[in-house]
Amino acid sequence: MAHIHVDFETRSTVDLAKQGVWNYSISPDTQVMCLAVAVDDEPPFLIVGKGFPEYDKYKHNIDRLYILAADTDNIFYAHNATFEMHIWKNILHPVYG
Repeated sequence: MAHIHVDFETRSTVDLAKQGVWNYSISPDTQVMCLAVAVDDEPPFLIVGKGFPEYDKYKHNIDRLYILAADTDNIFYAHNATFEMHIWKNILHPVYG
């Protein structure tokens, strides 16, 4: 079992405070800039959003993240869990598979 901390950085023309996290996460204008992932005491790894210059350098980490997510014994943590869950469901999964 691993303890995994995740943190998305995003951007959008949608005003998160006015529209709420759900509307922000379903907007086609909202983009994932990056996702930082820390597993236990290992150094964190990064996933850079599609369309950003460093995407190709880090895209192999997407497979690592999905392997971690497939293991139901792993526990995921996020400081703003509702935001992270909506971004994961509405952007990460549909865009990255």
